[in-house]
Amino acid sequence: TDKKDSGRIHVDFAQARDDLYEWECKQRLLAREERHRRKIQEERLRPPSPPPIMHYSEHEAALLAEKLK
Repeated sequence: TDKKDSGRIHVDFAQARDDLYEWECKQRLLAREERHRRKIQEERLRPPSPPPIMHYSEHEAALLAEKLK
């Protein structure tokens, strides 16, 4: 009864589950790569940050105030 044309189909559920797991892993990997590419693209399009603000110590502020007087 093990002829090729018997009309029966054999489903190996363990193999199907492993294949599904592998496929899901690959889909997650592709989604991660796409998010990474999108993030890099958005960072490239974002305008550069303004230059950092200089903070003066009390002493430097006093010297600057004297210069401005």
